[in-house]
Amino acid sequence: MNKNSSGINNFLSQILQSLSLDSVVVEAIPLSGGDIHDVYLVANESSRYVVKVNTSEMPADVFRLESDGLNALKVVGELRVPEVIGVMSEEELSALVLEYLPSERGDILNFGQQLARHHKVAQANFGWHVDNYIGRLPQVNTPTVSWEDFWAEHRIGPLVRALRDAASFTSSEVRVFDELIHRTAVLVPEESPSLLHGDLWSGNVLPTASSYAVIDPAVYAGHREMDLAMMKLFGGFSTAAFDAYNDEYPLENQWEERMGFHQIYPLLVHARLFGGLYIHQSIEMARRYL
Repeated sequence: MNKNSSGINNFLSQILQSLSLDSVVVEAIPLSGGDIHDVYLVANESSRYVVKVNTSEMPADVFRLESDGLNALKVVGELRVPEVIGVMSEEELSALVLEYLPSERGDILNFGQQLARHHKVAQANFGWHVDNYIGRLPQVNTPTVSWEDFWAEHRIGPLVRALRDAASFTSSEVRVFDELIHRTAVLVPEESPSLLHGDLWSGNVLPTASSYAVIDPAVYAGHREMDLAMMKLFGGFSTAAFDAYNDEYPLENQWEERMGFHQIYPLLVHARLFGGLYIHQSIEMARRYL
């Protein structure tokens, strides 16, 4: 892509035109937060959009799957989710065009309540109708009846094996995770599957009028504490958000002590992507629950 202003505008104009939108780009502003894709706030003569462009080596279906996840979250009807305007998918270029939601002072209590009501809507199975991505990694979502089986077979197990094969884990460290998997049913209370955002760190939650909007999901049906654990992993959410959630949809006793257990999956994802400290953190977190 031509990175000068004229080149970017022409490039974005082609994307809008492919989706039968007004293609006269009046302004294009790069947005932060896109470590995998380039992201722009694009204004034509009638509207403003957020345009995400796949400039990495991610597969061409990445935005189709993101669109699927955003639409699924929106259908539940509780969370604020930007409308998907369109998906462009061509051999050498893919793009996602979203509704632009202006940044305002959000209401974190309202967001906590909305997330709780969203999680109340039970799903049929753990998993999802299609595999998708968590960051740059494929995320397998084969529907499974029990959470412990899904967590072992499609979350922890594949990542631990991949890290072992990459010589990041020793055989004894792999056994730590094997032991942990056998303790899942004891450690985690049984609950109905909830539709999860799947990557609910603070960078994917944007303040908007009266609440917060969610973006960049890695959707699947899972144990609802997974979303809360992700919110706690990197910080950025006040205690008030969790209190509001718990008032709306009370969590089982000792939920805060289980947060580290649920953080093992995102820690393993980061270990696979970035190595380093995340490898050590994931092992130490697993040992805490043996």
